Amino acid sequence: EPLREYRNVIEDIGPGYGYFPNAAKTVLLTRPEHAERAQRIFADTGVNVTSEGSRYLGGSLGTLEFCEQRLESLAECWATELGQLSEMAHTQPQAAYTIFSKCLSGRWKYHLRCTDCDPACLQRVDEVISNRLIPALTGHEAPEGTPLRELLSFPARFGGLAIPVLSKTSEVEHRSSLTVTKPFVELIVPSGTLRDQAQPVEYPTTSQREVRGDLSSALGASQCASTTGTGSEQRRNDSLEELHGGGCLDGG
Repeated sequence: EPLREYRNVIEDIGPGYGYFPNAAKTVLLTRPEHAERAQRIFADTGVNVTSEGSRYLGGSLGTLEFCEQRLESLAECWATELGQLSEMAHTQPQAAYTIFSKCLSGRWKYHLRCTDCDPACLQRVDEVISNRLIPALTGHEAPEGTPLRELLSFPARFGGLAIPVLSKTSEVEHRSSLTVTKPFVELIVPSGTLRDQAQPVEYPTTSQREVRGDLSSALGASQCASTTGTGSEQRRNDSLEELHGGGCLDGG
């Protein structure tokens, strides 16, 4: 009921501030045990009530099944786009690679950072990259798991083309996102505070310099999270440590 009252207030005073609530674009995501009650309370508002999940800022919120189903649907779309791009790469490889690196790759990375997903959902995309896109760009076969495919996944500064193996990088991307945003999460929801407590919360007072320092440390940790190992991976780790040491607000 308090949530319904809050929405009523927003509908009353929102237009005066230039905000016009649109029920058709509003989704109330509830726990399964509260879904029936929520539907009854918001029955006459037009708000979409669901306990499964919803798209949010390009990512997915909801149950594991919903997030995986949506990712599988997206992966099929990505594979189709890659197939079209592969055809283009036969005659215009530079333009095709620019589209891949500046558009498609960043869009995928954003979604993987927003959603904790099963890497198996991305296998179809990896197959199209290895079997169609890379041969069209380079003229060489690069099946997944081969040294050439591994090399091409490295950034350009390490001799690669930054063509990722999504099924291997998805978990790292999501973990890096959690690490980078952790300082902000702790400012919003202090550790040890129950999210569903219906009482005021005293938020900690933290200086801007402390936040910047915590964020810099988190950025350094996320950069190094996926680059530990031997050989080429160790060289990547060393380079990232040097970059972090030079830009860290805490002096490395």
